Amino acid sequence: MNSKLHHNIKQKNELQNLSYKIKISETEGGKEFYNPKVAAWTRKASRVRIWDYASPFGIRCDSLKPIYFRMQKQLEFYKKQGIKGIFIENEVTWSSPVVYEFYAMRLWIFAKLLYNPNIDVDKLINDFMTGYYGPGGKYLAEYVGMQKVKLNKYPRSMVDLEFIAKANQLYDKAETTSKHNPKQLARIKDARISLDITTLYFRDKLSAEFIAKGNKIENYPYNTNIIKKRVIEHVKQTKDPFWLSRYPYPNRRSPKIPRSQIFLKSGYIEKLCFGNDYCPQPEQFRKISANKIAAPLAARFNVSGNYASIVKDPQSVCGVALKVKGTDHLPFSYGVYDKEGKRSLMGGQISKSQVKNGNYQVYKLRKTKITQSCYLWLTKTWRIQYSMNEFFDIADIDQEWDVYLSIKFSGQAYPHGGNSKENAIYIDRIFLVRK
Repeated sequence: MNSKLHHNIKQKNELQNLSYKIKISETEGGKEFYNPKVAAWTRKASRVRIWDYASPFGIRCDSLKPIYFRMQKQLEFYKKQGIKGIFIENEVTWSSPVVYEFYAMRLWIFAKLLYNPNIDVDKLINDFMTGYYGPGGKYLAEYVGMQKVKLNKYPRSMVDLEFIAKANQLYDKAETTSKHNPKQLARIKDARISLDITTLYFRDKLSAEFIAKGNKIENYPYNTNIIKKRVIEHVKQTKDPFWLSRYPYPNRRSPKIPRSQIFLKSGYIEKLCFGNDYCPQPEQFRKISANKIAAPLAARFNVSGNYASIVKDPQSVCGVALKVKGTDHLPFSYGVYDKEGKRSLMGGQISKSQVKNGNYQVYKLRKTKITQSCYLWLTKTWRIQYSMNEFFDIADIDQEWDVYLSIKFSGQAYPHGGNSKENAIYIDRIFLVRK
């Protein structure tokens, strides 16, 4: 239920399935959770029950979701509002090929919090880690503690070279400590799948930071092919019940197969590994500090159906691009849409007169705010989208970003498109610059 509370609604003794998102507000004392609609309903109904999806700000990086501490705050908020019952939905569904990080612990902590929202979550984490992973679990508990310290920087600013390096050191120690217990060692290796996926997911940021420190890309310590190989090997060997749970694939009507096979068949890991480990920034961005700019590859964008395809393109510094065939892409439409607020945050078009050559050109779009549930859409069909939630900053909810798009128009249908018989556009990445 997600309807507005109107003034003419009469009191009902019980209201169930109230699934509003809990937001974050800035107060004199810092950040606090709030949702005026929840408070309004509790004044109208004597017994209100909440359906909570346990989502950490809608981040689309499936592997890194430190929701434990946020969930405690949400339950405290519900209790303060007089909510009488909570249902937490956090299953790994058929639509996502990845098992969430420390998923068994997550469900266990949620169950404990439902009994007592004031329970010591840090103690629960330590108890679970040592009980489930053995003596090496203390290092994984330390890793979760790192996430807690940087929770106000979640998601994208949490992950940097120092974070990834320390996390890998802790996993190495955990594996060494538990190496004589095959079951515990296997569980630690299963958990490491999430860290490896996180490393691949943020590799554009990590490699840029590495180069900015004066290093050469040949010495980048998190080689994509090596990590990809390790992830695939661990997924093939896993005995984790959540990885082996069966779901229909590729759609709801298909036969059920283990999630590990879905992960391998879906191309999820390949999509994270497309392109070069490092893509040099255009000249105009090279003096901007790494923590103020992001450049996600278009190869990771969500595409509806077969509207676009990922292709190798030596003209792109990324090595790959998203190719969309057709002759009618000018003017080129774009925008940012807020799903929760059901409103446009920005929008516009690239005109024919702006196309100056037949190579990749960086076009400045417009500035935008980023919410917990917004996405960038491209082309007039809106069939190319990119979720921007990972750039939402809970420490600065009014932060604005300049948005740029790197795109090439090819073929006789476009200005400077050359003599190619095939008309198409090639998108290799976007740039988000914090204002």
